[in-house]
Amino acid sequence: MLILGLVLIVLSAGYTTLLFAYNNSGGPYYTVTMFGHDVASLRPAGVFAAGILTALVFCLGVWMVVSTERRRRVARLQYREARQEADLAATERDKLAKQLRKTEEARQPIIPQQTTTVVPEQTTPKHTRA
Repeated sequence: MLILGLVLIVLSAGYTTLLFAYNNSGGPYYTVTMFGHDVASLRPAGVFAAGILTALVFCLGVWMVVSTERRRRVARLQYREARQEADLAATERDKLAKQLRKTEEARQPIIPQQTTTVVPEQTTPKHTRA
């Protein structure tokens, strides 16, 4: 939309400039001449209407440029806010992970329990042979 707005601004400004440069005759009818060709014959009211139309096209181009820039500014602001929110969430995550580590370390006993293994006694068979 930005490019289209700029194109409309340039075209309407160029059209107006060319009209002033090539047409400086007066009278009840104005013959619009561009690049050696007669485009149209207009009365003063028609010239006025063409000027209004050209100004509207120019204003449309300006509006397109301004609205595009406004939309970009809003998008940049939303992106910046999302990035800040993500940084805060990461900071909070790291803080909670550190607290969890401390809690887990506190739960572990200071002296590890000794494990004893029970070994069955070796018994000799008590068989008597007669």
